[in-house]
Amino acid sequence: MKKLQTWPWPQVLTMGLSLRSRILLAAILPIAAIAFYFIQNLNSQRRLAQTTHEILDHRVTMMRAAEDIKQALVSYDDAMFRYLALQNGDHVKEAQHWKQETEKNLATLKNLSISPILSERLDILQSESEQYFLDAEKVVDYAHKTRVSAADLQKKSSNWRREDGRTHLELAFLSAEGKTRLIRVFALCDEILTINRMELERAQEEMSAVLRNAHRTGILLSLFATGAMTILGAGFILSLVFPLRNLMTGIERIKEGDLEVAIPVTTLDEVGELTSAFNQATITIRQQREQLLKETVTDGLTGTYNQRYFRQVVRQEIDRAARSGHPLSLLMIDLDHFKEFNDTFGHEAGNEMLKKLTGLLRDTIREIDILARYGGDEFAVILPETPAECARTIAQRMVETASALSIGWKPATMSIPTLALSIGGASYPSEATSAEMLIHKADEALYQAKAAGRSRVSWTGGPSGSPMLEVAPH
Repeated sequence: MKKLQTWPWPQVLTMGLSLRSRILLAAILPIAAIAFYFIQNLNSQRRLAQTTHEILDHRVTMMRAAEDIKQALVSYDDAMFRYLALQNGDHVKEAQHWKQETEKNLATLKNLSISPILSERLDILQSESEQYFLDAEKVVDYAHKTRVSAADLQKKSSNWRREDGRTHLELAFLSAEGKTRLIRVFALCDEILTINRMELERAQEEMSAVLRNAHRTGILLSLFATGAMTILGAGFILSLVFPLRNLMTGIERIKEGDLEVAIPVTTLDEVGELTSAFNQATITIRQQREQLLKETVTDGLTGTYNQRYFRQVVRQEIDRAARSGHPLSLLMIDLDHFKEFNDTFGHEAGNEMLKKLTGLLRDTIREIDILARYGGDEFAVILPETPAECARTIAQRMVETASALSIGWKPATMSIPTLALSIGGASYPSEATSAEMLIHKADEALYQAKAAGRSRVSWTGGPSGSPMLEVAPH
């Protein structure tokens, strides 16, 4: 049986799925890929927004705390000035409030600080602020001890207020060291603000980079999804194209009369089922054709070849013998007294007799020999590559075997209780030069055997000679 060439990997492409499942998969995959892309993109944006919000809140809180420290120190300075000017205890309480605000904002900065530079600056800021408050408290103690008069304080205050271009720092410290320390504290706060602004700008750049990466990742995911869908789509198409192409090729072969074609079943889906059905239909058609051919070339009763096929085979074997130079012999066999047997026991018994004779002949000849029913009770045997001497020996063995076999029917009207055969033979090329002459010579020898008394072998002597009779022993 010829198998069509097929691809070795369609089963991999189909993934063991049915055609309906693959169609649904081909429809669902693009939707799933798009949904996955959008979900991934939304999650990335959500995480990015959350991270950006946290970073912004973190930096803005630190910047606000640094500004609040400056504002608290200014308010503290103002409250201390008013206390020194007016000797009102409420201003001391207000100054203590702003001191606590400063300390709270310092604690906030320390909690939020993760940078070594900021931590270092905060340590210095905390140290300078604490020293600043100590100096301020020393000024208050000094004012209590020296008992500065209100008139002097008012005079000093009037002079200080007229100095618009100068700060009122010496109202808080009354010393150059205090003024310098407060300036350092303000400078540290400004530096913290600057660092946070720089960190905020860097964070914004990082967020921009994350956005670019997210965009690039989205593009790569889209390309991957597109590639995967392309591969799956191509696999789906190829898994249909090649089996269907094989089916079309098989149909064309059948139209040309080649029923030996078989298509490999490479998928388990509907196309595979169709291919299996096609192969089964081809097998059925081939079997029916073989049965039809058998009925055309064989005899329905005995199962041997019929006369028409026999004549065709004789010509073919003569041609083959002519090409190879090997001899060929032909035996024409007749069942003696068959008409008498048939008239006595009926046609059913006669048919059984012919079947019995067929079995005897098959047991006597070789597998390469060709047995045919020539007509009625007459049979023919073609003996390829067999010279006349060997063919005569085979014929004599047939006669002897038949004579030793009881026919099973012994009525009083019949004189012969056993099978009896008359055989005529001829050989190619020694006694005939064509198929027609070979059949004629063997048939003529059979006539001579029956005329000589039956139950014997008669052989032709040559293309132009008279038959030579040989009687088989009993």
